[in-house]
Amino acid sequence: MAAIFFQAIVLVVCISCDVRAAGLTPADTLTVSLLSATEISYEKTSHAMASEDALAYCGFIHRFSRNFTANVTLRASNAFSAPGIDRGSITWEASRLSIEGGIFTNRYGRSCLYKPHSLRNPFVENPLLLYDWGYGARGSYSFRNSTIGGSVTINEREAGSAHIAFRLAYPAFTGDLLAGFESYSVENQDNGAIAGFEILFSWKSITVHPVGKYVYYFAYDRGRNPTMVPGFRIDGYIETKISSTKSLTITDLLYAGEYHKRYDQRSLFNGADCEWMFARWIGAGAGLEARKAAVVTIAPEAFISIKPVADGVDARITLRRSATGGSSPVYGIDGTLWIGF
Repeated sequence: MAAIFFQAIVLVVCISCDVRAAGLTPADTLTVSLLSATEISYEKTSHAMASEDALAYCGFIHRFSRNFTANVTLRASNAFSAPGIDRGSITWEASRLSIEGGIFTNRYGRSCLYKPHSLRNPFVENPLLLYDWGYGARGSYSFRNSTIGGSVTINEREAGSAHIAFRLAYPAFTGDLLAGFESYSVENQDNGAIAGFEILFSWKSITVHPVGKYVYYFAYDRGRNPTMVPGFRIDGYIETKISSTKSLTITDLLYAGEYHKRYDQRSLFNGADCEWMFARWIGAGAGLEARKAAVVTIAPEAFISIKPVADGVDARITLRRSATGGSSPVYGIDGTLWIGF
């Protein structure tokens, strides 16, 4: 984890030097996000174990003319295999039209309500609807409350993708419809057509975020590979956030997925949290996570939250007991820290 924070500091220093060289203007944007997690667990047969994960982003957007901006986002991680350059592109913008070319990442379906600053949430760093990276171009055109956009990319592993998306945006409602294509890759192992949606809706103290996705697999190179057969995958989740008072917050995420191809697989996940900020920047709470694949895993937890800076620092210390099927329970304590500005 220390190595990741060292890389994060290097990212910030490098981009800060570029910012000074380019000449910072009021229209420029510098963003930094650091997320770390450390866990110590104990199980009767395997005794104590320790693990650590860390993730860092540092991004800079510089406007060097009326219509052109340069975009640079660097990434460091020891938990995910995504590349170090998350974005390196030039964007041209007119009144309603935007065109971008270079290296960039598309993310649709990223979780934002349930544990948004924790790597234990499977959809924080791996969005459900679409997650692709590569060299290419993307653009969008806006009219009234609507935006239509799309992109075409290919990465160094010769895996490519293309998509088109339609968005409706209002103060309390945002909705996306997406259709696309992904070529054969190490992760997908096949060519696939994608269709899905994402909605974010807020009403008073309630926020709801459903995401759904359907992928049809075409059986890539079936003539030379008889094990490759057509199939499909359908999955989605819905997360909810209820803020009954300024200090009490309840969040929940329910996921269900089904995969049919060379084998059949069904997955379920449900996580819920209740947090009470009993002091200005200190709170406590409890939660429960349940997973079902071949067996069922139940993990109740209790935690302490520390938030000295609103929307800038989020720290949590968690005590957890996890039991899978009839195996011995695993007891763990973990700490997470997120810093963003």
